[in-house]
Amino acid sequence: MVVNGFVAANVITAGSGIDTVQFIPSQGAGGLEYISSADTATNTQLTTDLNVLNNYTAGNTKIDLHGIASNSLDTGINPTSLANALSAAQSLLQAVNAVAALVTSQPTALTNPVVAFAFGGNEYVFQDNFPATTSLTANDGLLQVTGAASTFKTTDINFA
Repeated sequence: MVVNGFVAANVITAGSGIDTVQFIPSQGAGGLEYISSADTATNTQLTTDLNVLNNYTAGNTKIDLHGIASNSLDTGINPTSLANALSAAQSLLQAVNAVAALVTSQPTALTNPVVAFAFGGNEYVFQDNFPATTSLTANDGLLQVTGAASTFKTTDINFA
């Protein structure tokens, strides 16, 4: 199924078999790009505008961030630093801002780094379209993968 990654509040339900959810924005670089400036200001607005993927099954549900370079998965973040930053976060907005700050601190900047992280029982796929900025920025992207915090596999993220 194809979803416009430039639109907020998409709710996608994957099927029971093998599925690919492809995010193709109507404009911009590719993948997920729907964050507005209002989303960066309040946790309530951010959670209202989330793109949500339900019924994810590890190994069967693929997330395709169309137009993003194949080397965009940011694997350079220190796992302990990530765990500490997320455990200190009291809201999703704080968690995403902490991840954005860690992306910025990387010695090698990727063009559109993508980071998967667990928070509050869900998995999140964060596409940082402005990696030089230490917080969530308008036109970044965020996908909530409902209930997948313990089962999510980064191998289920594809780039095309």
